[in-house]
Amino acid sequence: MTIEEELRQQIKNATNLEQLAKPLQELLSGPYAVWPNGQLICIKVLVERVNDLRIEIRPNDHPPPHFHVLGQNFDVSFEIESGDLRKGRIDPSHFQKVKWWYTHAKPKLSEIWLKTRTG
Repeated sequence: MTIEEELRQQIKNATNLEQLAKPLQELLSGPYAVWPNGQLICIKVLVERVNDLRIEIRPNDHPPPHFHVLGQNFDVSFEIESGDLRKGRIDPSHFQKVKWWYTHAKPKLSEIWLKTRTG
């Protein structure tokens, strides 16, 4: 079930104002946008978060498919197909660790990228 379907279901099943307000709070506090055609999209997908590290795939990002790794001292992006560093600077030891992780995570990253594309 997509987030849009889930929110629609919550609205449909609401029996009081408090229950009706919950989907609105999710929309207003979450990473959502509404396209001109009325389609609800998640504008940022958080792939993983551990302490201060975030790995993101952003649905409104441009091709080629890529993911972002954000930490205390870096903000970099890597191509999903090759694992090549696209943008940013990262400590060589961190780079090697991301590359190791990437080799194992690539199929899931590709799957998430495809799921977050509109149209």
